[in-house]
Amino acid sequence: MAEQNGTPTAPRTPDSIITTQRGGQTIVAELYALLLDRASISRQNRYIDPDGTIRLYFTVEQAQKKLHRSRQCATRIFRELEYSGLINRKKQGLGKPAVITLNYPADAKLITKEEADEK
Repeated sequence: MAEQNGTPTAPRTPDSIITTQRGGQTIVAELYALLLDRASISRQNRYIDPDGTIRLYFTVEQAQKKLHRSRQCATRIFRELEYSGLINRKKQGLGKPAVITLNYPADAKLITKEEADEK
C-alpha cells in the first residue's frame, strides 16, 4: 500500500458493500478490496482479455487464508458479492478454480503503478 501524508491508503471499496444490512459487511469489503488489488496487478502486467475484461483466479481456499475465516464463511462472502452484482463467477469444472470477473461501480478507479508510486 502506498502512503500519503504518513497514512496508508487502501483500495477503494464501494459504499454499497459497507452499508449492507447483513452482518460481516466489513469482511465482504475486505475480500472485494483484495479482488480489486489483484485486478490492478493484472492490469499492470497486461493480463487483459481482448474484450477489455480482467479475469481473476481467486479460490475459496485463498480467501480463507487471507481473511482467516472458515470455508463456509468464505463461500458466503463470495455469494454475497455475486448477489450484489460486484463479481461474476464462472465455474470451470471439478478441481479447477472459478473465473472471477469484476463489475466495477461507475465511480471506481483502479490505481496504476505510476499513481501509487507518486503518492
